[in-house]
Amino acid sequence: GPLFGYAFDGMIFFGAQVHGELRFPLLKQRLGARVGMEFNFGSSSGRVTFDDLSPEATTSVGGLVVPIEAVFAVLDSKAFDLLVHAGAELRVEQAGLRIVDDNAGGGSSVGLSGRAGLEGNIQVGKGVLYVGAGVAGIGRSLSAFSDERITLDGSLLHVRAYAGYRYYLEF
Repeated sequence: GPLFGYAFDGMIFFGAQVHGELRFPLLKQRLGARVGMEFNFGSSSGRVTFDDLSPEATTSVGGLVVPIEAVFAVLDSKAFDLLVHAGAELRVEQAGLRIVDDNAGGGSSVGLSGRAGLEGNIQVGKGVLYVGAGVAGIGRSLSAFSDERITLDGSLLHVRAYAGYRYYLEF
């Protein structure tokens, strides 16, 4: 499903996600694990200062995120579930800084960060419509993308919202 996010330094994220979830036969199947893939892109604009010049600049970051999370159903009924989820994410990303129309620098990075959220599921057919919100990028910074030409800085911590349909396979 689609996802949207906003970083606390003004970067706006958007992307798409797919994931699988397995509920364990413990606590009436309220405990589970989730793994997935997300593709995202974030961008923010501003100005950089060189002596007495202040040209437009755009910072962009994007790539593949692989989340691994524990899931717990706080509320579990036939028609509606309320889940909390938390875990880690492997991030394989590229970032860069463009000043006017020139690439000023940047790079690629592989790293780990944390995430957590709350999600509501409404039963529809053999699956659920889900809507969620949370935080991601906990502990991740743009400094991982700096190179010899440029130093990038700023947190990639962001609040996010997402929605979609999850189909349940029964064994």
